This record gives sequence, structure tokens and C-alpha cells, in this order.
Amino acid sequence: MNKLSDVVTELPWNKKLVILRIAKGLSSEEMAREYGINRKNYWEWEKGKVTPSNPSKKLICKIHNIDEEELWGKKGKRIKGNTKMQIL
Repeated sequence: MNKLSDVVTELPWNKKLVILRIAKGLSSEEMAREYGINRKNYWEWEKGKVTPSNPSKKLICKIHNIDEEELWGKKGKRIKGNTKMQIL
């Protein structure tokens, strides 16, 4: 597996998502298609406005061949009633 954490451990998950997309050489529209979502939803992920669902998180990690902890990390905690990810 790639070691995303070796390079970007301190970045929030959405910034890591941008790095993964750029590393694949894809536009946000192309990446959205690979994830099976529309460009607007993907844009909201990259901006950190919306957190992907658990099945989407698993798909993202599978596509990029990384484990979930590398992308989402131990520090990420979903705030009840909020769609943003808080880094403690």
C-alpha cells in the first residue's frame, strides 16, 4: 500500500483527497466519475463541506490503494449534526 501518511499526515482528509486526485492526473470531474458521484458532490468533499458516507470512504480508499486510517486518521471525528470533519 502507498504510504500517504508518510507525506501528508497532518493535513485534513479533504486536502489529502485533492493530493490523491492530482497524483492520478485527473480533473475533479474525472475523479467524481471514478467515485460514481457528480462533480458538485465531489467538489463539496474536496472543500470539506460534506463528509463522504462510509461506503464512499471505503471506495475512495480502495481506488487509491490506501487504508482508511491513512486518509481519515485517528484524529478525525464526525460532529453530530454537522457535515464537516473536525480535526481535534
